[in-house]
Amino acid sequence: SWLKNPKLGKAAQHADMADDVVEVLDSPVLALIQNPNPEDTGVEFRRLDYFLEDITGNTYWLKVRDGARFPIYLRTLFPQNTAILPSGPDQPGLIMGYGYGRSGARKEVYAYEDVAHFRYMPSPVSPYYGVGPLHGITTESDTAAAAAQYELNLLNNSQRPDFAVILTPGSGDGAADQVKAFFERRHRGVSKVGAPLVGTDFKIEPLNFPMRDMQFVERNKAAQKAIWDGFGMCGMLEEDGGSIQIGSGGQDAREARFYRQTITPKVAAKCEGMSERLLPDFGMEPGEFWFGFDNPCPDDEKLIVDTNVALVNAGVKLIDEARAEMGMEELPD
Repeated sequence: SWLKNPKLGKAAQHADMADDVVEVLDSPVLALIQNPNPEDTGVEFRRLDYFLEDITGNTYWLKVRDGARFPIYLRTLFPQNTAILPSGPDQPGLIMGYGYGRSGARKEVYAYEDVAHFRYMPSPVSPYYGVGPLHGITTESDTAAAAAQYELNLLNNSQRPDFAVILTPGSGDGAADQVKAFFERRHRGVSKVGAPLVGTDFKIEPLNFPMRDMQFVERNKAAQKAIWDGFGMCGMLEEDGGSIQIGSGGQDAREARFYRQTITPKVAAKCEGMSERLLPDFGMEPGEFWFGFDNPCPDDEKLIVDTNVALVNAGVKLIDEARAEMGMEELPD
């Protein structure tokens, strides 16, 4: 197995039952993930996969065999162009295959075993598709987008003045043009900003507009917090001086919390899905082999070390037992 963190999901069950776990670093399936196709690097492929899963709740990998026994390429099927084909009443399982193509265009049909389908979370309304974080915050996302569009339109189109010039009663014809010319002559240009107003037969009246801008500020703050919560930052935001900050307790504590609560479960779920949907294509039985990953949270490693040191000092654990748990060799006799 390629095992880095056995205490998650099915890997925990298999590791607890195993007398000896071997980490496999050289395998055709690992080579395929690291170099999935001629166009994408492994990092590019996985970044796109996580992005699509967050936005749509579904990702699809096409396993290209080209007559080979094992898949030789992995290609992304974009969720907006992929349709799940349900099984008929006399067919086993829920899914017969997958259709792929743009709307109204000819669709390619792929067999169920040739596509690996990953769901961020099962959908509460469909047994076939998944849902992602964006599905839970569509109202807040639309609100933030509408507010941004409003502000852009305001900047592009608005000519809202700061004050009005009111002429005194009895002003003759052409007085408004004379006042306008006076302001343009005396106050146009950056060098005349803030120059005092001096004149006769008019007065300045400040204009009071409703404070809609402040409403947008509060609404945007609420939408921003909901969006952060939806994408795994729940409980990690606080207000500081009128702006939203990420969590409390220092940068290291915030990062550790994010890695532990959001990144680790997401990567663990992906590894479990890959184990179920890829390993059988390479003749590996899930449970005997599974995908693992390096623990992204440095604090967990520090906790393990500190715990082992305390147990060894208390005489509860032998030093070689602690070293073995941390992947280190026994001390020489």
